Order: sequence, then structure tokens, then C-alpha cells
Amino acid sequence: DGSRDVWLFNNATTRCFGGLEIKAHATSSAASTVKIVGHLSVDDHRSFNFRHIGHHQATDPTSQTAYNIIATRLIAQTPLYTPLYQNSKPRALIVSAYRNVVIHDFTVLGDPYYDYQEQPVIGIQYKARNVTLSQVKMSGFRQAKTDIQVFGGDNRAEDVRLIDVRIEDSAKHGITIGPNIEHVRLTNVAIKGDGTVGLNAKSEPELERFIATGYKVPVRTHAT
Repeated sequence: DGSRDVWLFNNATTRCFGGLEIKAHATSSAASTVKIVGHLSVDDHRSFNFRHIGHHQATDPTSQTAYNIIATRLIAQTPLYTPLYQNSKPRALIVSAYRNVVIHDFTVLGDPYYDYQEQPVIGIQYKARNVTLSQVKMSGFRQAKTDIQVFGGDNRAEDVRLIDVRIEDSAKHGITIGPNIEHVRLTNVAIKGDGTVGLNAKSEPELERFIATGYKVPVRTHAT
């Protein structure tokens, strides 16, 4: 808790609850200004988990210290359920409460036969702000509900950009965008699958060079 200006180079984790976690508890300052260059996560429960506990709900105070994460060359391979916390859901990436987050060159690989119990693989949620994911490559999450979900609602994420994203042969929904979210932009995104919906948007995203192929419904928008 409260770490500042940290560099992490070329690390690996396996079979942990969190492969790489940047966080704090409610009464502590969050770790901030963290730079990651190269991290391989294999069979961790939550490969990359960035959160400030106690600052996630709409009624919680906004974190004053959860900011500035820059990461490149990340790999999340087959996040798994863990008996340590049986109600917790596996994720390749979660961003909660942090602002100013940039993740570039992120490879996400799943086991197409593993039961993800209709869960998302990547979640941008809980008052996260100014989040950019670029050069993302995903495949293999056939049993998941959605590959990338930007969560809406009262504690929604805001200012999210997905740039140069390739999803192939993966979840039932490619990208899900929740309600009442402003400033979501998808640029140069190509998703290919045989699932239900390619882009399922309850808010109105900005789209530039977006293509979805193979899904029963390539794009479904029902902005509220």
C-alpha cells in the first residue's frame, strides 16, 4: 500500500491468486505511478488486478491516489478458478478505481474447454477513468460470456479506449459496453467468432475501423 514510482521488468507468476496486483485497502494510499515492462502470468486466478478497495462503489469516495499505471508486453495465459476464494471469478485483467491506465501489447490466451461459467475475461469497472488498451490479442475463451467488458451503472467506468484489438475464436460476446457510459472509443478493432453478439453496447461508443464477423449478431446497440 502506498508505493510510488515503481518499475517491474520481465517477471513471471503462476498458480497465484493474483499474478500482478497493484492495489490498496480502503484506509491506505494506493500504489501509483507503476511501470511494467514484460510480465507472463500462467494459471493465475486473476492475472492482472489493479484496484483500490473501498473506492469502487458509487457511494464510496473517489480515490485520490489510484492513478498512473503504464504496462507493456503482458501475457495472461489461462486464468483459473481457485479454491482459496471459491466465490471469486477468474480474470485476465481488472481495472477498478484507477485512472490514467495504459496497457500496450497484451496477449490473452484461454483454454477453449475450460468452464469460465459465463464470466467476462477483461473487466474495466468500478469508477476506472482514462483507461487505454492497445495492441490486444485474445483467443480461446470459448466458455466465457464476453472477452472485454466495460461496466456501466452508477459506478461505471469512463473514458475508455480500445485500440488495435484482435479477438478470434473466443467468447460468446466479443465486446460488451454497459449503460450510461460516456466516451468509449473503439479504433481499429477486429473481432471474429461464432458466438452470439460481436459488439453488445448499451451506451453509444465511437467506432472507427471496427469490424465484427461470424457472430449471429455482429453489432447490437440499445443505448439508454
